[in-house]
Amino acid sequence: MPFDILLVEDNPADVDLARYAVLESGLNCRLHATSGMPEAMAFLMKQSPYAQARDPSLVVMDWNLVRHTGLDLLNAIRKLPGDVSTVPVVVFSSSLRPADVHAAYVGGANCWINKGINLEEFTQAIVSVIRFWSEVATLPL
Repeated sequence: MPFDILLVEDNPADVDLARYAVLESGLNCRLHATSGMPEAMAFLMKQSPYAQARDPSLVVMDWNLVRHTGLDLLNAIRKLPGDVSTVPVVVFSSSLRPADVHAAYVGGANCWINKGINLEEFTQAIVSVIRFWSEVATLPL
């Protein structure tokens, strides 16, 4: 069964790079992308148009979203009812501000990964994250 990942990313170029990295990696996973907090929460709560969505095994989210902060989204995910509140959340961001990293971990993030500064670093980071959570870690669901 494919490993389902919810990517919350408001930069379409980064979504395309993540899709490319997953495709090229050969990992058995499905990447579902949403562009911000309202859409991500609709996906996680199986609201229209995501009523048939499977619960993701992993959420990968950008910290610097346009309308909401990464902390807003992280807090909302952790308050969801049922098993979805325990889904691992990886912050995948270009920010390395210590205050952001600290806030993410305090808010319940499982990991903070830097996107890197070029295509190779970006693709290596996203594939490593997915490989770890899909092949190495034991998940709560």
